[in-house]
Amino acid sequence: MILLEFPFDATSGLELRVAHRNETPGCTAVAFPNQRLLPVFVEPHAYIRGNEFVSARLAGPDEAGYFSVEVEVRETAARKINKLAKKSERVGMGVFRHGRPVSLIQAVYGTSGRRLSWHGFETEQAARAMLQLFGAAAAPSP
Repeated sequence: MILLEFPFDATSGLELRVAHRNETPGCTAVAFPNQRLLPVFVEPHAYIRGNEFVSARLAGPDEAGYFSVEVEVRETAARKINKLAKKSERVGMGVFRHGRPVSLIQAVYGTSGRRLSWHGFETEQAARAMLQLFGAAAAPSP
């Protein structure tokens, strides 16, 4: 028998919560730093917790000059993301750290494995700020 031991939360309180565009019962209106024009309605509980992130790294710049943060998640988190992506209502994910809104992922699409990417960071500094949220799961800076 193989026993797998996962860290309690190497990402210091990082979690993703489902975010709806329309007012939804049981959800709270939240304005995110990267989406201040219209609030989104966020579910009160974590959909993916920090201990489901295995690793994270910086990528880019791409041909258009944008940076990305690539994240590897556990199989259970990948299944949750794919389930969410199949819903008829297009939803996003609110990124929270210690219960505070950090960033809004505008839309959730399925993943063909356990790797996720956040695209569209205009500067390396902005991408590194997101990467730092992953704490011990983040690859060391070169």
